[in-house]
Amino acid sequence: MPNRPRPIRRWRDWLLTELAVPQTAGSVWDEIERLSPEARETIATFRTIAEMRRHGEREAVGSLILSMTHQSADVLGVYLLAKHAGLFHDTAAVERCTLPVVPLLETIPDLRRAGVLLKELLAVPLVQRTLRAQGNVQEVMIGYSDSNKDGGYLTANWELYKAQAALTRLGETLGVRIAFFHGRGGSVSRGGAPTGRAIAALPAGSIRGGLRVTEQGEVVSAKYANRGTAHYQAELLAASVLQHVLVSEREAALVPRHEFDEAIEALSGAAWASYRKLMEMPQLLAYLRGSSPLEELSLLNIGSRPAKRVQGPGTLADLRAIPWVFA
Repeated sequence: MPNRPRPIRRWRDWLLTELAVPQTAGSVWDEIERLSPEARETIATFRTIAEMRRHGEREAVGSLILSMTHQSADVLGVYLLAKHAGLFHDTAAVERCTLPVVPLLETIPDLRRAGVLLKELLAVPLVQRTLRAQGNVQEVMIGYSDSNKDGGYLTANWELYKAQAALTRLGETLGVRIAFFHGRGGSVSRGGAPTGRAIAALPAGSIRGGLRVTEQGEVVSAKYANRGTAHYQAELLAASVLQHVLVSEREAALVPRHEFDEAIEALSGAAWASYRKLMEMPQLLAYLRGSSPLEELSLLNIGSRPAKRVQGPGTLADLRAIPWVFA
């Protein structure tokens, strides 16, 4: 699709122009009834966030995580919605967003473009002012389940590692701390691993004294069912983070070795080519339905979202990552 970048640039330029327009008493929300039900629901969500934060409930909505972030314009679109919903603060006519926006990178192509995406985003003056007010920290969430569905286990883990290393270097260059939010699950296919080993395997410098990670439902009882296991898990997390920070600063073993990187890059490329060949087989979804409990998983009322993005038979792309990896 050679013509795709130009519309994307036009969309980004339009967003930047709209973000530069000072807020006025009039609002695009005056024409809300002309919008689709989905658009009205989105606007209502932003209005609710603004209302809660105005009445002292700032901790009720810490940040907004933007799923399937593909480009910097996706994040700028959220900034624009936040602006019109009253989530901007204006000091001496210099606006900034009061709601932290966290891009969530989930597919292999998006992980590979992570550096370009963040560099474009952090070059926007509005974003720079916003981050300065938020401690000069840009949080980025990385998805383990969706990347596994998109690229297979080996490729997903390697691309997750490379994206974190690249963003860490970019943050150091630009003087912005990149804080990673790890969307891990309990199973291997969702990024699950022993806590200490998982943290030790993160790129050097990617933890700056803090770690944010999801604890998914299937492991909560195993880790926090009683006071003893909960204390042990908290101590393990704290000790692993501290060790990673100290080792990152002082241990030469964490310096990348290019011969190892080249070897894993070759393995990852071969693995992804083989995996995509399997994923693109016409009857794969039918085979999955017949050989796994996919449909039964879809009937269980245990998820926050439907198993598929569309109603009806759908395609493999419509199937969400959680039922995929569980099936």
